[in-house]
This record gives sequence, structure tokens and C-alpha cells, in this order.
Amino acid sequence: MKFSNQAYGLLVFGLAMCAGFGGSLWSAQVQTVQVVALMPGAPPVSANKAVMKAPEVFTAPKFETSELASVERDLEADINEFMDVVEDPSFDGARCEALLGSTYQKLSGATPSDFAVGIAARNNYISHGAQYIQDLFNSRVTLRHRLGTLASTGKLTPGCISAARDLFRASRVLEDLLGEIVLGHPKFNEAKKAPVLRGNAPWLLVNERYSKLALRSGDVLLSRGTAFSSAAIARIGDGDTNFSHLAIVYIDPLTHKIYVSEAHIEVGSINRSFGEYLLDGKVRAAVFRHKDPILAHKAATMIREEIAAYQKSNSGENVPYDFSMNADEPSNLFCSELVSHAFDLAKGGKSGVPMFRSKVNPKNRDFLNRIGVKVH
Repeated sequence: MKFSNQAYGLLVFGLAMCAGFGGSLWSAQVQTVQVVALMPGAPPVSANKAVMKAPEVFTAPKFETSELASVERDLEADINEFMDVVEDPSFDGARCEALLGSTYQKLSGATPSDFAVGIAARNNYISHGAQYIQDLFNSRVTLRHRLGTLASTGKLTPGCISAARDLFRASRVLEDLLGEIVLGHPKFNEAKKAPVLRGNAPWLLVNERYSKLALRSGDVLLSRGTAFSSAAIARIGDGDTNFSHLAIVYIDPLTHKIYVSEAHIEVGSINRSFGEYLLDGKVRAAVFRHKDPILAHKAATMIREEIAAYQKSNSGENVPYDFSMNADEPSNLFCSELVSHAFDLAKGGKSGVPMFRSKVNPKNRDFLNRIGVKVH
């Protein structure tokens, strides 16, 4: 199940299963780059054209080898087109699907062979790859704001949402490719844990509305880890995504200690410290923030208390994991359902989180049957 809600910038977030693991074709780079979006309710971010300058905090390696190819992908033009589309005054519900679909076709066509070019072009990608990654991130933030505006006026269509989901995914894959090049294609070391929600660009990207990353109670964490099982989980819905797990942040108002509530296949629903959450080995993480901080903190508090109360009345047993993925019956919970249920508790009824639900893709029924998912 994937969430998309105006309060969260209308990003597809959450996935059907919640193993807490993940896999990526571009694992060496994704292990290092952490894309963070502290988004909702933010004013439009100025997605400046792809200027040829890398952030001073990052020093790229130099690539020295023989000529590899003679054709260079015009990546800067593709990124600039993405920026132009999301800033176009004529961007509206009627044109959204076509505009985003056209941009998606260009960005989604990127493959490693596109970057196997001559020395000069290769070094250009290395020198400016960090800025390209920042530009792609800024464009996604701007797009989420535009989608939020359409939703508030009742002009956001299912086709537009689907096209936006595809474009979000394609831009992140392109970031992964660029990150591989910027990092010099280091050999993947599974034993080396990636820093999560720490560092500087291009590893940590923060909405320009915020000067730094500082978690708030009620924030929603999306993540993906290192196991290949989550590659399937991230694509179990009717639209492919980049994430496979959700959790909600709770911050104790007295001690200021940070905790998370989440549902895992292996153990069900649990409360644990943020430090323990980080030990799972995330290779990609994103933070989304509800526009109502009081409601968000109440959601985090109530789901935390519900999980603790269940454990107390059931001899320490956890709330069972919902393998059937029935989001309308909260006695058992899967990870996306847990976050949605938290906001329903805080609202005292249906919260509208998510605004747009994805359906489980029934094409591979054998896989779904094996993992116990019921297709509704």
C-alpha cells in the first residue's frame, strides 16, 4: 500500500509489505546517498537551471581511462526540462499527465551505458553530478507543491498522480546512476553500514525551507534497506516505487528522546528507539512532514500508546502483522496501515491519509499467494 496525501506533498510513500529491508540495482551508490524531503506545505522551491557547479562540501574523484564512447547524453537538457515543466504557469490538472509523462519518458530512459562516454564528458558528470542530483531533488519538491495546489482546488486527477509517481521514481534512479559516477563506482561492501539521515549533499538533501534536518514528532520515515526481497516489495503495488517500509517518529516532550513505531513482517508492530531503527541498514531514507504539527504528534502518541497497551494486555506479544494487507481492519497492521491508522486515531475518524491509495498488483498472483497477500 502506498500513501499519497496533500499533507505529505503528495508523494507515493509506504509500500505494501514492511520487511524493513530493501535492494537496489545501484547498491554501491544508494548505500551512501540519503535523499531527504522535508516537504509538505512548503512554498515553491526555486529550481534553478542546472548550473555547472558542484557544492563546495563535496570533492569528486577524477576519472582517468581510455575513451569509452563517442555519444554523450544531454543530461543537463533533460534535467532543465524537468524544472521547466514543474515551474510552467500553464501546469494544471488537464495538462499534468501529458507533461509529466513526456518528462518521465526522457528521464526513465537513462542507463549506465549512457554515461560510458569519453574522458571529458565523464569528468563533466563527475564534477557536476552532485549539482545535477540537487537539481533533481529541488524539482521533485517543487512538483509536490504544485500537486498540493491542484489537490486543494479539486483538480488533481488519478492520471496526474500516476504520472507523478513514475517521474519521482525515474528521477531517483537517475540520481543513483549519477551517484555511482560521482563516487567513482566503489565496490559494494555489504558489511559497511551507510550513514542514515546524516552528512551533506549529495548524500543528504534537505528542502530549502529548512536550514538543517531536525526530526519532529509525527514525521513519517520512508526507507529501503539492503536485502533483495524489498525490491519485490517496492513493486508489489500497481505502480513501482523506491521504498519498502514506513515508520512514524515519536519524540518524548520531556526527555526529547526519539522513538519510532513501525510494523515488521518478522515481529509485528513495535515501539523502539530511533537508534535501533537506524541499525537495520537503510540504504535510502526520506522524511515527510504533516502540515499540522499538533495532529502529527497526536498520531505518533496514540499509535505508540495503542501498541504498548496491546503488549501489556497480551503478555508482551506484539500487534500481529497484517499479511492480508486489509487496510480497513486495524486489528492487525502492516507498515503503511500503521501510519494511516495512527492519523485516523488522532483525527477520531478517517484522516484522509492517504489521499490516494494504490492497489496491490494482481499480475503475479503466485508471488502474492506465497507471501499471504489477499488481492481485493
